[in-house]
Formats: sequence, structure tokens, C-alpha cells
Amino acid sequence: MPTKDDYRKVARIVKRELDMDKQAFRTYQRDSFTTQLKAISGAGAHSKGGDTWAELEAAFIQEGLLVYPPLADTEEDGFTRVYRSGSRIAGILNAIRFPGGGSDEELSLLLGRLKTQTYDQGV
Repeated sequence: MPTKDDYRKVARIVKRELDMDKQAFRTYQRDSFTTQLKAISGAGAHSKGGDTWAELEAAFIQEGLLVYPPLADTEEDGFTRVYRSGSRIAGILNAIRFPGGGSDEELSLLLGRLKTQTYDQGV
């Protein structure tokens, strides 16, 4: 059974990959996380199921990363995207995912900033 430290090691590997390439997000096949987890915690470790996905997502959050779509909602051979929680794209994603009072203004502001930058860059 993987430990919490094993889950954190997987999250740190992903964070290092983002750091090396200076990326705010990257798409991963969900199975890559279980492969890494098995390599870290040992071949006999069971690393699939709701608890595994919840533990992995908690480890990502502790490392300042967000996962969308949630791992539990992704097909077995599907893909998910990991975002840096402090990035502009993560702010937009959170404003979309968690609507509430004032979130329309927040989303509008975030998208407006993105639009302004695009026009300023001549794109």
C-alpha cells in the first residue's frame, strides 16, 4: 500500500517536470501517475481506485498543483491536465469550476486581462 510520502513523491516529480520546462500546465495520461506510484512504492502496491486518486490529488494540492478533470472522473486510459495553482490559467479554471457570488466578475476580469495581453502582443 502506498504511503502519503509516496503520493507526494509522484506530485514532486510532476512539479519538477513543470519547473524544468517552465510550464504553467501539462497534460498527462492518467496511467502515468499509477506507473510512477508503483515504481516508488514497490511492484506489489495496489495503486488504482477512488482512494488512490483522492490521495494523489491531495498530494498535488500540497505541492501547489491542481488536476482537472479530476483523476476519478477520467477514463482508465484517459488524460488529465496538471496546472500550477498560482498561474493565470489555474485562476481561470477555478473561476469556471467553482461558480458563486462574485465569480462572474472574477472570471470576466481574468479573461479581460488575457484578452488585453493578446491584443498588446499583436496576436
